[in-house]
Amino acid sequence: MSNAASPDWGLEQIVADLRASREERHRTRHPLGIRELPSRDAVVNIVAGLRAALFPTHYGAPDLTDESIDYYVGHTLDSTLRLLAEQIRRALRFLPESAQASDDALRVR
Repeated sequence: MSNAASPDWGLEQIVADLRASREERHRTRHPLGIRELPSRDAVVNIVAGLRAALFPTHYGAPDLTDESIDYYVGHTLDSTLRLLAEQIRRALRFLPESAQASDDALRVR
């Protein structure tokens, strides 16, 4: 085992330069501030919600009855589609033609 000193990678300066680069990129890419990216977790939840709505007793709630299954499917679809609409709004913000659009305008789109 070697007792050689750790190499001087200059990590402190590298990290500072990367931070400055990120900050500059955000300022030049979108003058109104940092935009929210679509969420990976939300996309996973969207797929799970759609799967549960399509196969409610298998992927949703196994104890559903004939009386409750339609309510469950409707509620699951509603919450899943709301989540999907939000992720689409976030993604649209990155299109050049949508960069200056209001959130309300993007929701309508």
